[in-house]
Amino acid sequence: MSYREYIISKAIDYKLHLLAELATDTRKEIIIDALFFPEGLGIVNWLTWTEVKSLSQYRYKGEYVINRLCNRDEIKLLPYHDVNFPEFDTYQVFNFLKCNNHENALSKFPLPYHLVKDDFAERIDELLFIRLTGFSQISRNIYSKNISPGISLTLNTKRENVHLKSISSYKLPSLSIAIRGEESIDFGTIDVRNLMLLPESSFLFFYSDSHSYIIDESLSTIKNVKLKPDEPIIYYSEKDNEYTISNSLESIEVYNKYIQIVLDLSIQSMNSFEKWLSGIIIENRIE
Repeated sequence: MSYREYIISKAIDYKLHLLAELATDTRKEIIIDALFFPEGLGIVNWLTWTEVKSLSQYRYKGEYVINRLCNRDEIKLLPYHDVNFPEFDTYQVFNFLKCNNHENALSKFPLPYHLVKDDFAERIDELLFIRLTGFSQISRNIYSKNISPGISLTLNTKRENVHLKSISSYKLPSLSIAIRGEESIDFGTIDVRNLMLLPESSFLFFYSDSHSYIIDESLSTIKNVKLKPDEPIIYYSEKDNEYTISNSLESIEVYNKYIQIVLDLSIQSMNSFEKWLSGIIIENRIE
């Protein structure tokens, strides 16, 4: 059996590793449940009923649920106060437009619901790599970290066919395991959702946030999806006699909290994945 085949064969052990970790970290379980699950279903239930075939192939076999993401009000209430991104300021990701008069401000519309900087993806990536230790940049988009003499983790920030004018389209760097002399193992992205064997991207929260819709649980469908009209808004400063277009400051505060929570959980999950991988390497002396 090749090293690649061996690591793939241990995928079910990765699920068990996640369950064992959650058993000793109820705080992480509570936060993930609040972010991504409807009441009555949580990450432990999800993992328990998920059939794992490989690190990138898994299927939930429990009762059908509509994919859910939290809303702004729920994020406000999350007891998550120890996120440590000192570089993250109010307009780290989000943007504003200055206008001379009200007519000029009105002429800027329509605008995206979430007004973000042109380089917001690079800014989020930068925050991530400040906290991810041990990775070396080996090319413009590739970062690598040696796990053993024959195995390394590779992160790729290049995104194919992604409309990065919209923050809901942002995806965290993709992850692969590079094995000397063998084909690499791809593992989606380092998004906490992916690393916890959940489908979709955490940043789809922003799509959900910008649209109103009705969940029809009897048909297990979402219908009447419409773009909300409430953001961005126009501020007027009497002191400076100028108009500013921006998402509301209250909304930006919530958005920034959500991004930092997702990044923090993704980094924790990445470290956990690395710990699991290192463990099976040592266990089987893969060099």
